[in-house]
Amino acid sequence: MGDKGRLAIALVVLSVACSAVVLLRATGAPDLCDNAQAKQAAYAVDLYYNGNWVLQHDHDGSVQTKPPAYNWLVGLFAVARGRLDTLALYAPCALSFVGLVLSAALFAQALYGRADAAVLAGVAVMASSLGVKLAWLARTDTMFAFLTWSCFLAGYGAFRRPRLWVLFWMLAAAATLTKGPLSLLFAFIGLAGAWRCSGSAVRFGCSFWLGAVLFAGLTLGWLAAAVTVGGAEVVHTLLGRELAQHALFGVEWRVPFANFYKPPLSFVARLAPWSILATAGVVHALRRRALDAPLVALAAYVYGGVALLMVSPHHRADHLAPLIPGVAVLSVLPFVRWRGLAEKRLALRIASGSVFVLAVAGGYGYYHWVRPAQVQVQRTAVVRQAAIWLARSGDRRPAYAFHATGALDWYAREAGRTVGVAPCRSLPPPADCQYLVTLRPDLVDPVLGREDWRRLPFGSGRRTKGTLVIYERTRNAVARKRADEDVPQGANRLR
Repeated sequence: MGDKGRLAIALVVLSVACSAVVLLRATGAPDLCDNAQAKQAAYAVDLYYNGNWVLQHDHDGSVQTKPPAYNWLVGLFAVARGRLDTLALYAPCALSFVGLVLSAALFAQALYGRADAAVLAGVAVMASSLGVKLAWLARTDTMFAFLTWSCFLAGYGAFRRPRLWVLFWMLAAAATLTKGPLSLLFAFIGLAGAWRCSGSAVRFGCSFWLGAVLFAGLTLGWLAAAVTVGGAEVVHTLLGRELAQHALFGVEWRVPFANFYKPPLSFVARLAPWSILATAGVVHALRRRALDAPLVALAAYVYGGVALLMVSPHHRADHLAPLIPGVAVLSVLPFVRWRGLAEKRLALRIASGSVFVLAVAGGYGYYHWVRPAQVQVQRTAVVRQAAIWLARSGDRRPAYAFHATGALDWYAREAGRTVGVAPCRSLPPPADCQYLVTLRPDLVDPVLGREDWRRLPFGSGRRTKGTLVIYERTRNAVARKRADEDVPQGANRLR
């Protein structure tokens, strides 16, 4: 069998394995109330039901904190399928995860010339705690990681084929419209390493500048349209708080490099064991002076990216997502370049399969047994239960949420409720309120009259940090309200 046949089989195997990881995550306990996924769901609701494609708002009416490319894809999936549901919300993430696995495998095949190396690189993307998490997450991180990695690959290819600069800038524009311009910094750090190693001049040509103009037109064009719709709040949220503040000072306004140690620690811990193998392989190649241009570019992309993340005090492990495929490809280096390991191809295949099985078993145990007992997952289950009750009641009377997550509106609409759950920002609730949903009944009970409202508790306060309660206005209260409306204006209204 030729190399192309082996590569085709490797890609098929990886596609099946990747689908298994996505299915493993998708069948776990819903966790929409965790990792700010409820905001992403609220943006999708605003886009699909209200037609706000330029600028979306969350459940409380605040403008989106990230650019809208992820929301656009969710909307396109929903329009194509005729409904907005969980599959449409997570589809961009799942497809991006598959793209990460396959692109890392293809690059490993091109770099090492071995199909078994491609399989191990794909397994390395899937078989880490951070990789499994990113397989099914209603956030922009996975999509941003795939676009940033693709941007780096297109830029590296443009060194030999300058026409690819247009593709490089288009991918950079897509990544910028997903989460911000950090993708360009990641990509240029890696490309700088490749240029330094090659020692020759880089040909930019017309394609580079044409792509740059298209990049500016797409990103600044959307920003101008968003400012036109949302005004100064867009500038303050997207450019001020989310970009400048988070990049330099963090949420708590700390000085740059205040948490410089967190990205390297997260890199080692959350991407283990691949981060350790990659580092060992790079160090070994440096000692033997065996780093060629692709490996230099890849090492610069990975370790330069970690150094870049050290600047901001605001750090989450998810910020390392764009580096996962680079780490996966570098982690194969010891198995194909070290004397004594390079010839043991059967051992490499057995190791790839064993690591994948262990990762799937560990992921299943965590997401199906351990994670369902965590607070935010328990809260998601309670919110979903309450939303389904609202939808199945068949009542289209107005419902409001006070101190409740935006996931409530998402699950109510997904369950078939045609009227959304509006936010209630203060008490008492609006006069037309027939249902009031809250996670803070301790604040609501003193305000609402016991004879006017029926109290329906959901969940356990010990597991969800506060019982969720639905207050339903009773018929007597509705009848009194109608009687008051029938009294002529100016007359005494007695109860």
